[in-house]
Amino acid sequence: MKRARYLLNERWPILESWAAAHAQELHWVAPAAGGICFFGYSFPIDSLELVDRLIKEWSTMVVPGAHFNAERHLRIGFAGPTHILRGGLEAIDRALVALAD
Repeated sequence: MKRARYLLNERWPILESWAAAHAQELHWVAPAAGGICFFGYSFPIDSLELVDRLIKEWSTMVVPGAHFNAERHLRIGFAGPTHILRGGLEAIDRALVALAD
């Protein structure tokens, strides 16, 4: 439990900072506990299609909100290794830029 808290406390600021930088494009509520956050978006693309693009074009995996009956949402885990979290968020950045064009 101590290790899990350490990992989450180490990685949460990375995700929180990234989310704050995307406050215009994404909406979210900070999780009360755990290593998963749910982000909503307003881009005109369904979550399954967006996740498919993230996988194929940027080798990044998140969970589509459609799996939770919450279309236009993404579930992002942040408890894994820091370099993977940062790489995944950078890939999502590239996807958001592509969607905005």
